[in-house]
Amino acid sequence: MDNDFEQLERARSEVNILIQQRRLANARQILDKTLPAHPDDEQLLTASAWIDWMEDNLEAAEATLAGVLSSQPESVGARHLLSRIREEQTRYADAEELLIGLLREFPEDPDFLSEYSLLMLKTLNVDKAGRLAEEALRHAPSHRGALRASVLHRTVTTDDKGASEQLAQLLREHPEDVNTTILLIQMLEEKGQSGAALRLSQQLVAASPDNEAYVEMTKAFTAQAHCTMLPMRPAVKFGWGWSIAVWVAAIIGLRLLEDTPIQLPFIAIVLTYVVYSWVWPSIIRRWMSR
Repeated sequence: MDNDFEQLERARSEVNILIQQRRLANARQILDKTLPAHPDDEQLLTASAWIDWMEDNLEAAEATLAGVLSSQPESVGARHLLSRIREEQTRYADAEELLIGLLREFPEDPDFLSEYSLLMLKTLNVDKAGRLAEEALRHAPSHRGALRASVLHRTVTTDDKGASEQLAQLLREHPEDVNTTILLIQMLEEKGQSGAALRLSQQLVAASPDNEAYVEMTKAFTAQAHCTMLPMRPAVKFGWGWSIAVWVAAIIGLRLLEDTPIQLPFIAIVLTYVVYSWVWPSIIRRWMSR
């Protein structure tokens, strides 16, 4: 009996380590050998759900978690993963409720604090995000998630000096996190926050000044943030939706202004904007790349 428990503990530990290393196939092999003998083990089932989620098999992950939480509603691992899934589904209120519950039980846990901070940034609750990031760092000054949350918060609030220092610390202590930083930059760009994306990319350059890819990325964001690109901000943020809206407005405007004194000026403005949107972005990018 003791030997069986030791084997179960060893399997749990090995699976968790392999998941952290993203060696999911190896982790799945151990689960396939161990779960038949322990089909109701909460830790193994939750680990299986983590693997499903990381492999984008969301339906399987949710089904497994539903089974775990129906029998063990207080499962920390299952609730934690479910909060990540709800956040990915943009069900932010549900994700927040789960994280608040976890933090009631573990108020000093840097994982939960930093994830809650990042969630608040997504919902534009910037002040609360900053307080949560600070609290996470207070308990774990070198925690990767806490540093990541603090860097992003300081970037969004234009605290460039603080963001640069913490980004340097993040990349120094967790060099593998550079890809996450780039994903954060892309997220900011997609949300139309080109200024924040520029500041974060500048901090990457400050931390690694010899990296040509970071330098080129920063030049591109510098061009996007240039004052002459201001009329293009809606197009960057809303994409094709903005282009369609402009053309629809132009067509309606032409019909409403037909045979009026301002029809020709209106046509000139529309054509000027169209030519500007086609030509100027490439010109400013080439100029900034010099």
